[in-house]
Amino acid sequence: MGLKTTNYEVKALGITLPEAYAIIRNIRCDGERANVTFAIQSTRAAALEKKPIETKMVSFVWDRSRDIAEQAYEAAKSKRTETVKDTFLGKTEEKTVYGCLYGWQDDIVTGGE
Repeated sequence: MGLKTTNYEVKALGITLPEAYAIIRNIRCDGERANVTFAIQSTRAAALEKKPIETKMVSFVWDRSRDIAEQAYEAAKSKRTETVKDTFLGKTEEKTVYGCLYGWQDDIVTGGE
């Protein structure tokens, strides 16, 4: 499994990839937190075999009763609302937080692909 998207902009290189693929490159666990690095490349094969064009990281609380890779992909694609309190002003407000690969789609390969 991996993730895919179209028209992905690599800002550091000033290019747009017609298609981009992301796979988990590294997983590190520290207590109940997991830190996962995703490698991004222009093709599925390149994502598996070559150095990444870009990397993205996601951190989340790991539920040990579930597969860590599935949780990493979910966290990377997530959109959630958090309540943030401004202690100086004494106000609270809703804030939308997007995962580093929000909007990407699952790339599930079956059979001989």
